Amino acid sequence: MSDIQNSDEFTAKNYCVSFVDVLGHKGCLGRFDIVPTDPADIPEFKKDARNSTNPILWLKETADKFLIDLKNTEGRFDDVMLPSEKLEIAEALLKENTKRIHWSDGIMFYSEFEESNTICPLNSILTILALSGFLILDGLSRGYPLRGGVEVGWGVEDRDNLYGKAVCRAYELESGAANYPRIVVGPVLIEYLNGIAGLKEEDHKTSYYKTMATSCLHMLGKDFDGQYTVHFLGEKYRDYIGLKPIYFNEVYKRALNFVYGEFIKFKEEKNYKLAVRYKILLDYFTLHPIREVSE
Repeated sequence: MSDIQNSDEFTAKNYCVSFVDVLGHKGCLGRFDIVPTDPADIPEFKKDARNSTNPILWLKETADKFLIDLKNTEGRFDDVMLPSEKLEIAEALLKENTKRIHWSDGIMFYSEFEESNTICPLNSILTILALSGFLILDGLSRGYPLRGGVEVGWGVEDRDNLYGKAVCRAYELESGAANYPRIVVGPVLIEYLNGIAGLKEEDHKTSYYKTMATSCLHMLGKDFDGQYTVHFLGEKYRDYIGLKPIYFNEVYKRALNFVYGEFIKFKEEKNYKLAVRYKILLDYFTLHPIREVSE
């Protein structure tokens, strides 16, 4: 019997969850229901199999690498580090506990939304927002459009799986509010971040929490429809993820070319629903051009 079924061991906690999904995956699966036996069909089948699995493999590998790279926090928060005499506390505050679950054509990131003696929950929230935004941008640059939702709520963790309101809320934002390649952030998380950012600074710990909450808010923006989204082309976001400007510009240009191509394609197909959505995304890129840098 699992912990969930055993009422004496049942434990619910609050979690921050990001649900990210590959768009158009169903259309890449091809016409074959099972592996064909006719040799003449094998080339087409292999092409469909590659086209449908490559975005998912990229999603997993990119997320894993991003999280590994982010573990190296040296110098990342120098401006908010605690005094040297309290280095142990400072190092504890810098830790994060983001976990992930991969399935089908999506991925879910989550972390406990609870404070402990060793982990500040805001670190994981910042990580989740940064990673979700990066996946959108890098995905577009590779021709893999994604959409997602981030929200907080209660959840129950059992055998490396997560269930509950937090998962439901993130999924609802992804499937019902995002609509096109973007990450929508829910109102409960926005309220929490604003509350922490508005605290009075009474000690070093509170100061750190305020700074982290403010950093999270700086990575967001309010979209045309009033939804808060990860502002992955914003200056604060670019600075936080630490990509070299030359590399960021290359990713940006490839993503912009893909978005423009999709807009033209759907417009010519008279698929006005998707044409409008990609026009909105195209306008977002136009409003936030790259910063030209020398080699």
